[in-house]
Amino acid sequence: MTRIEPIALSAEETEWIGLYLQKITTDQMQLFLAFVTGSTVLPAGGYDALKITIRKVASTVIAKDGLPQSHTCFSILDMPSYSSQEMLAKQFTTAIEW
Repeated sequence: MTRIEPIALSAEETEWIGLYLQKITTDQMQLFLAFVTGSTVLPAGGYDALKITIRKVASTVIAKDGLPQSHTCFSILDMPSYSSQEMLAKQFTTAIEW
């Protein structure tokens, strides 16, 4: 079995994700939650109880600027490197609205 080791997110990428989540609509946030966790609602404890892991993966797993992938059983979002904040937003939106 192949083990994929995640790559640390840069401070810039972490900021881009935060900005994306701040800018999306309530409906898109529900889609994002469903994409990552399999549920459109927050857990009983709200955002504080929400445990999502976002991992950056190598370009051999997901091509640069590609669509993110999720693992809903474990609330994990795997993302590639993105060339810009705009590309991250475009690809995240495409993935959640698919």
